[in-house]
Amino acid sequence: ADKFDVVNDVDIDGYLKGVLPRELPPLWSPETYKAQAVVARTYALFELKAASPNSHFDLYNDQRSQVYGGLNAETAASRAAVNATAGTVVTAGPPGHERIFKAYFSSCCGGIGQSAADAFNDPPTLALSEQAVGTLCSASPHFNWPTVVISKAELTKRFRRFGQLRDRPEKDMAAVVRIDIAADNHLGRPVRFVVTDARGNRYTWNGEEIRWAVDTDSTDTTKLRSSFFQIDNEPTVIRFTNGHGQGHGVGLCQWCAQRRAELGMSYQNI
Repeated sequence: ADKFDVVNDVDIDGYLKGVLPRELPPLWSPETYKAQAVVARTYALFELKAASPNSHFDLYNDQRSQVYGGLNAETAASRAAVNATAGTVVTAGPPGHERIFKAYFSSCCGGIGQSAADAFNDPPTLALSEQAVGTLCSASPHFNWPTVVISKAELTKRFRRFGQLRDRPEKDMAAVVRIDIAADNHLGRPVRFVVTDARGNRYTWNGEEIRWAVDTDSTDTTKLRSSFFQIDNEPTVIRFTNGHGQGHGVGLCQWCAQRRAELGMSYQNI
């Protein structure tokens, strides 16, 4: 059967008015909404510039890009924030040579963020480096999250599926024996992990790769909210303990932004 894509062709600010209500709670501060508008606009424009000439669309309408709810999602808060920041983006670089960049954001950094280089293997950039904020985003219900316990047999199945979906060597891995933290960033957040299988093969992943792999075909009760955790290897299960944050923790932390707004910061300073 023939297949086709339906593409919503919309101007940038019309698009953003449908993004903000899907990315932020409805009663959050106008300054948080404005900060999110600037970051989301920058991200969208960067993706537009980076898109392949052969691509017939620029952004997904889900978490692969930014969650977009369309015209029906718009609220007075989203319209006001987008209108108030029209034309405003965030840039980085040497004076006179500033450029927009891939302005990532996530829900809650858990107190220590990670760099885009560590999370996604992006080129290192100061604007997307790790940062420590202490308990600034502790109002998030996911600043701390409970231990997640998954059997090694289940993890093996998920990791093979992860490899299969991406045509990576993990598709043929033997049974999972253990997972270890291979490196922390200089602030103490784990950013590299090593999975060892029964043949002694070792697979090195960054934080987002391990989160994607563990969450492959999982239920909500056995998902990792972030890659900020410790690991206990037991005979038949692996425990992901002392978890913090929600999402990848790169760039703008939405719960930190809201707390800063509550403390009186303008969106420019946020």
